[in-house]
Amino acid sequence: MTMNRTTRRQFLQALLAGALLPAAPPSRAALPALAEDDATAKSLGYVAAAARAGTDPVFRKGSSCANCALYQAAQEDGGHAPCAIFPGKAVAKGGWCRAWAPRAA
Repeated sequence: MTMNRTTRRQFLQALLAGALLPAAPPSRAALPALAEDDATAKSLGYVAAAARAGTDPVFRKGSSCANCALYQAAQEDGGHAPCAIFPGKAVAKGGWCRAWAPRAA
């Protein structure tokens, strides 16, 4: 009978790898576009076109997902990219929500 023994180093490496997997961003192709009627989107006033947010008291003229610090522009694909506020969804580049924060210059 052969016994497989796992060393402490192997165990810790496997544990670390397992912990990091959920943090890996999903592929662009797997991200569905955020719908305006999504519960979280509604609670934050998300609109796919910032021009429609003009009546929101928090809206600042010129703000959009494209110039928001939470918009992950490096992963943009077809005018949509992941947003830190809406995990697993892609927001429209020209969209807006109340979580908008100015991108550092």
